[in-house]
Amino acid sequence: KPRVFWEFEEAAPRKEIHSQWQLSFDDSIRPNQRVARVNIGGEIPQGDKKRELLVIDQLPAEDRLDKKNIRGAFFDIRTLGDFRCGDPEAYVEVVLQSPKNWWMPLGRVRLSECKDWKAVTFLTEDPKYIRAMPEAFNLWFILSAKEPVHGSIGLDRAGLMVR
Repeated sequence: KPRVFWEFEEAAPRKEIHSQWQLSFDDSIRPNQRVARVNIGGEIPQGDKKRELLVIDQLPAEDRLDKKNIRGAFFDIRTLGDFRCGDPEAYVEVVLQSPKNWWMPLGRVRLSECKDWKAVTFLTEDPKYIRAMPEAFNLWFILSAKEPVHGSIGLDRAGLMVR
């Protein structure tokens, strides 16, 4: 079942939520809500260079989340009116990290599918990932494109799928 942990309702990002680009929590995108807005400044986000659209460095405490029950992630995403990218295959990939399996990609969503708010859910049945979940420590949203990306991407209602 889905459990929302990040709604980005604060006035400004906390230190455990960051981006390699300009990150703000904006209340002008969705009625009566703030959302995470990342403004990308024309770079090509590839490889290990600038690629971190949003990183959540701290998962909820044990009293709110039994990490061994994590089975995926979900979020709402939208490219905003100023968004431009010449790569129709540009995407955001969602990754969980754990010391037992450092890089656990859960799935990708193409930005060309996100002109309006899109609810995305990624589940995993991979036994290696499931064994690593008890020590999961962060959640990454990775931007990838072969052409420069200009403008903003909005994220809202991010959370984890738990059993």
